[in-house]
This record gives sequence, structure tokens and C-alpha cells, in this order.
Amino acid sequence: MIEEIKIAPVRLTASIQFEKSEEARRYAELNRQATQAKSRSYAEAVALLQKAKAIKGDLYDDVRLAKLMQQAGQFDEAIREIKWLVSRAAYQIDKNSAHLSKQERAYFLAVHLEKIYEAAALICRRAGDGKKQQTFEQMRAATADRAGRLEPAWKSS
Repeated sequence: MIEEIKIAPVRLTASIQFEKSEEARRYAELNRQATQAKSRSYAEAVALLQKAKAIKGDLYDDVRLAKLMQQAGQFDEAIREIKWLVSRAAYQIDKNSAHLSKQERAYFLAVHLEKIYEAAALICRRAGDGKKQQTFEQMRAATADRAGRLEPAWKSS
């Protein structure tokens, strides 16, 4: 004889807690301090973000430092920072996305570069350099087009 046993649905929940390394905590703290400092002094905020960048090294991928450099009157340094970010973009994507397919990594690289070029165009607009702004806007449009052509199937559904 087969008996049917009814069991109420069971709902399992879990939480994952990530313990931040001391390095990650210091990086986050420097970013918070930079946010607070920019209302007082852009130069102070830039110095704090440069310390944060030093913690991340070649994996630093934030356009915020370049934007603050421009706001601090350091336009040439801001453009150098943009060029630095562009030069390391492929390395960063490969390092952080090695588990993805080549096409997916190419897509994420295009999206990342689009973000950098968009920030660069903004920096140039704020600084009044229309020629460089136009160049970066064209580069942003080209990478956006590339990202659109590479967009993975899971992203469009």
C-alpha cells in the first residue's frame, strides 16, 4: 500500500555576508571622505581619490577622479586620467570577466569605454574645449554602436 504524505511547502532563505578586506574598507572610506571634501575643496577631494586609486592600482576604473580633476582646474591632468582609464580598460574587463565568453567580454569592454568617453566629453564641455568634446562624443557613439551590435541575447530579453 502506498500512502501519500503531504508536506507543506518549505521556504528556504539565506543571506550572504561578504567581509570586506581592510583594503576595501580603506578604499570605501577614502571615497566617502572625497565626497565630503569636494564641498570644501576640489583639490582635497582629488588628493583623496588619488589615494583611493593607489589602493586599486591597475584595477581602478572610476571616472570620478578625472571629473574632479577638471573641476579643480586640472584639465590636462583630467585628460591624462581619461587616457589612463582607456589604456587599462581591456585589462580590467579581462581580469574581472574571465569566466565570460569572448563576445560578452567585448560587449562589456564597449560599455565600459562608452562610460569613459561620455565622462571625457563632459569634462571637455565643462572646460570649454569643444573640439575635444566632439572627438570624445564621436568615440562614445562608436563604442555605443559596437556595444549594441555585441549585446548578448540575455541582455535584450
